[in-house]
Formats: sequence, C-alpha cells, structure tokens
Amino acid sequence: MIKKVFLQTQFGKPHSWTQEYFDNCNKLEKYGWYWKIFTPNDIKSQGNVEVIKMTLEEFDALILDKCAVNPENYLENELPHKLVSDYYPAYGLIFEDYIKDFDYWGHTNWDIVYGRLDKFIPDSEISKYDIWTDDVNTINGIFTLYKNETYINLLFMSIPEWKEMFVRHQLFGVDEYHMTELVKKEAKEKTIKYGFPPYYFLHSHDRLEQHVPDVKLEMKEDGSLFELFQDINHPNWQHARPIAGKEIAFFHFLRTKKWPLLDNK
Repeated sequence: MIKKVFLQTQFGKPHSWTQEYFDNCNKLEKYGWYWKIFTPNDIKSQGNVEVIKMTLEEFDALILDKCAVNPENYLENELPHKLVSDYYPAYGLIFEDYIKDFDYWGHTNWDIVYGRLDKFIPDSEISKYDIWTDDVNTINGIFTLYKNETYINLLFMSIPEWKEMFVRHQLFGVDEYHMTELVKKEAKEKTIKYGFPPYYFLHSHDRLEQHVPDVKLEMKEDGSLFELFQDINHPNWQHARPIAGKEIAFFHFLRTKKWPLLDNK
C-alpha cells in the first residue's frame, strides 16, 4: 500500500470543526492516507493525524533554513497575513524531515469533508504519476499529490521569481497558477508524469446552487460521501424521486465555513 501524507498548518485561532475533521480523516487510515498538522494550538494527535507543535515564527525559520528566503509572516485578524498556500509546492522541501517514510505528500485544506478517496484515486492510479491533482490539468491547492523524491520536491524552484513571491506579503497563487504552468511544461517535455481526471474534478463545493442556503450532503456508514439533489417536480409528478445522489471524492465548504455533516458517522 502506498503511504500518502497531507501536510497542513493551523496558525491563529483553531477551526471550530477541528475534531470533526480529525474524525473524518481517521476513516481513511486503512487506505494509506495520513495527515501531519503543524500548529501551536493545543490539539492532540489522533490516529493517522499527527499534530506537530510549530509557531508561525518557527514555520518562517524553517522556510529560511530550507529555501534560503525569509518570509517574515505575521498574524492579522487571527490568520497569517500572507496565505500559506503560496508555499504549498515547496512543502516537499520545507517539511522534508517529516515525510521520509511516505511515498507521496500533498497539500489540502481544512474546510473539506473527505469521502472514499480509495475509490476515486486508488494506489494503482496514483503510482502512475509523479504529480496527481483532483482538478483537470490544473494544480489544485485543495488536493494535489507529489511523489516524494528529490526532483519533484525541488521542482518549484524552476518557477521564475519564486523567491520574490515567497517573501512579498500578498497572495500570488503560486500553487494553482505558477506551479500549474511549470508542471504542464514539464509534462509536455516528458520530464515528469502528470495525472488528473479526464473531464471534471472529482469534488464538489458549497457555492453550487443546490447547496444554497443549506449544504446537502450525506455520508454512508462505509465513509462514502454523496452530494444530494432535490427533484423540483416532487411530489406532484408520479415518476419523481425525492432526492438523487452522486458520490464524490470530497466536498469543499469554502463559503459556509462550518462542518456540513450533521451526523459525523
């Protein structure tokens, strides 16, 4: 089984759904999925989720040590002034001392509910590629996996002006824009193998009409996650079904920012 680890930070105020998130992640341990959380907050490791004490200042010091740039980040309104997603493509280098026992590392977000990832991206699919992303031919900040090897971990250094983007206090979208451009180039030149879904991304999110005003999700006993749709003809049409469902890999609740499952089985 391939060991896959998501690397995340939590600086500033803890998320109100941290415990629910950990419980959700625990369902995926038997499929080889792990999480490492870097935070100064008083939260405990749980199963396949390891919490590592680290302040924002220590995170900056690690970037300086590994990347030779000093970002000088700081908190503003309980959040890092510069969003840490700009450092995502460099996590393989920044956190290299923490991922030695893993085959793949990745970046993801806190505002996510995971379903049966093993169904949508089994090890047999992941192992074909150096980089795999849930989005279509685009590096996805909320779900991308990288093979844990030196060339891939240092690939971000081929992004023009990456050092300047690491230290300037604004969001550049290094992960989804600049890394995407670089990865497409490398894949075209056959320097790396890059994988992604053929037509549409495998997740859903709460900006869609059917999730306004309330998110409509259901998680089954086996951890399968379903997005629900209401039949507008029900109950007047004799052939209508009250609800139709589609299984998804994960759900991004970026708009509502509250745990979307009432029953976290």
